[in-house]
Amino acid sequence: MSHPFDTLAIPAVDGRLLLTPCPGTQAASPSLARYTLQQAGASGVISLMPATELQQNGADGMGAACGQLGLAWFYLPLADECAPRADFASARQAVAPDLLARLRAGQCLAMHCKGGSGRTGLFAARILMALGVPRSTAIAQVQALRPKAMQHPVHQAWIGQYDAV
Repeated sequence: MSHPFDTLAIPAVDGRLLLTPCPGTQAASPSLARYTLQQAGASGVISLMPATELQQNGADGMGAACGQLGLAWFYLPLADECAPRADFASARQAVAPDLLARLRAGQCLAMHCKGGSGRTGLFAARILMALGVPRSTAIAQVQALRPKAMQHPVHQAWIGQYDAV
């Protein structure tokens, strides 16, 4: 069995995002899940779970495991059902230029939280906006794949603070 994911195309950019639950939390083992994402074209994985949550879900070795497959790993800790905090903002500022450059260059990046909807959808919409997609369009595109994304009031408030483009 392979690991589930949905592909989010990015308007005017050749790159794409794979929105997925945390590798290893579905029927596939963590290693098979990462391999599935790699075979789907992912050149990197964005993990949106704090270290304790990664550990609780058997994914605390995600960075090293991605490295063994030649996948870049980006760690942006974001607590479930919370607005992004300083640790997320700092990590995002550090990696955003690399993420956007990879997507502009046509690469594919897998992105996960635990279930692949809330935090994953929130950050996917923010990436689309950073690439010039208007906020309402970005939200609609993400929600077409992940209807539960950006339903939490703190997520709505956070994404709402950014300009429409």
